[in-house]
Amino acid sequence: MENFLTKKFGKIFNLQFIAEGWWSKAYSFTAEGQQYIIRTGNHVQDFMKDHWAFIHLNNTKIPIPEVLEYGNYHDNVYYCISRQANGDPSDEIMDHLDHYSQTELAKIIIRQLENIHLSDTTNLSGWGFTDAQGKGMFPSWQHFLLSFYNSKTTASWQHLAQTSWLNRQLFTHLIEKMKSFFPYLPNEKYILHGDFGFDNLLLDGNRKVTAVLDWAEMMLGDPLYDLLHMNEPWIRDTGPDFLSIWLNMKPGYINFEHIEERLQCYRIHYTLFHLYIHTVRKEHDDYQKIENWAINNL
Repeated sequence: MENFLTKKFGKIFNLQFIAEGWWSKAYSFTAEGQQYIIRTGNHVQDFMKDHWAFIHLNNTKIPIPEVLEYGNYHDNVYYCISRQANGDPSDEIMDHLDHYSQTELAKIIIRQLENIHLSDTTNLSGWGFTDAQGKGMFPSWQHFLLSFYNSKTTASWQHLAQTSWLNRQLFTHLIEKMKSFFPYLPNEKYILHGDFGFDNLLLDGNRKVTAVLDWAEMMLGDPLYDLLHMNEPWIRDTGPDFLSIWLNMKPGYINFEHIEERLQCYRIHYTLFHLYIHTVRKEHDDYQKIENWAINNL
């Protein structure tokens, strides 16, 4: 990697590994007196979506690091170089706070999410996961929920049920239950980050948001769905209840009709989607934990 970056920048300093997610690794480095991030992964569309987000969503209310370039690193591995933003991940800050301070920080995090939800979708077609041009890949929100689509794999849940441990009976039962809530879903379309908060949100020492990172899971749909990721239903911890705090803040842009039905619909989808992903990634222990929760709670 050092040779790769040296060819681009002439001379680099302090190349350091900083993080690894499900689909990419990130490194920091310094060149020409500036600090940069390079990420590598197998899915170039993730980096293209970051570039789209910077071009179309970056503003004073939604700070997004500039993507300078992306392309092929070697074989089927791609790279993305962006400017490094200052700040610490919100989850690291949250871990060191008492309950009251966690709640206050949660409100800051939620207000940032609201800024994203209030972005203009007038010229954005489609629903569900977006492509590299910001367009939804499905004709409706319901079509997306039934797809269990992920751009990283072409395997359907039906195929996985035939070839792996994925529980066909549970999937079939919960899909039918999820579909029973479709009549309650709203028609309003909003931009969803899809993986908001935690290490994808940076704040400075004054609790000001300095960067919203990683737009690979961006969607077009119901804002309620974004909140499930922040309090995954099968995890019980001592952190703030983002969903309850958000609803108590009564965001004015939200259609509050049939909240409970919509939430139950999205809990089912979110759970099934993670069963699907953990199967794809051959993570049996994670799969089993969520399946056990689903059987007892959904």
